Amino acid sequence: MAEPVTRKIDTLPKAITVANNDELIVMDVSESAVNMTKKMTMSQIPISLASQLGTNVVENAKIKDGAVTASKIANTTITGGKLVNKTITAAQIADNTITAAQIATGGIATAKLADDAVTEAKLGAIKRTVAIPVFGREDAVIVKNFVRIFPWPPMLNGHVVVGASAVLLGAVSSSGAVAMTLTNQNGAMATISIAAGAWSASAASINTSYDEAASFATFSINVTSAGSGAIGLTVYLEVLG
Repeated sequence: MAEPVTRKIDTLPKAITVANNDELIVMDVSESAVNMTKKMTMSQIPISLASQLGTNVVENAKIKDGAVTASKIANTTITGGKLVNKTITAAQIADNTITAAQIATGGIATAKLADDAVTEAKLGAIKRTVAIPVFGREDAVIVKNFVRIFPWPPMLNGHVVVGASAVLLGAVSSSGAVAMTLTNQNGAMATISIAAGAWSASAASINTSYDEAASFATFSINVTSAGSGAIGLTVYLEVLG
């Protein structure tokens, strides 16, 4: 019988490629000395430690399609630079997941809003201006109490008055102020005094106890001083609601 061929390990040729069924000699330390030396195929070699994988060893082509699940992705680890432009569609965004904090200031352009999509309920409080003619453009201003000169329209119900001004239309007073008291729901809401030679003036403050508009409630203007030669008068109210 021929003797087996033996060679020193350091003289063996290097394996250029490795197949799954290629065999290795291993020492099974759990066995007795008689059975300790065994053989195993390359396909039996497990990877059991993270340290066995070098940095950048696993390439994209080595990851099975659909194999990476959400539980394998740490929170906040996917940045904008990792996403291809326009790859996230509306279907991939869960309902109610985008909050105001996710929208940059000025980030929604007008072109991105559908026509008539923004309703008044989405706008919050809006300021409106109400003009109340007291004397016509050619009418001399006189002392007179205009009771219920402006019943509040229902569309302003619940709004509050935040400012008031008065303007002369035809001529200023040559002597003495044009003064008036604005009364809302039977309470003095504000006073305005247009000085001689001036065309307009604003109320210094609004009495918040009487600043609310209510459907068809009484609003009155009592002109307490007419000055001399003043012509035409309109009162403007700035309401918020």
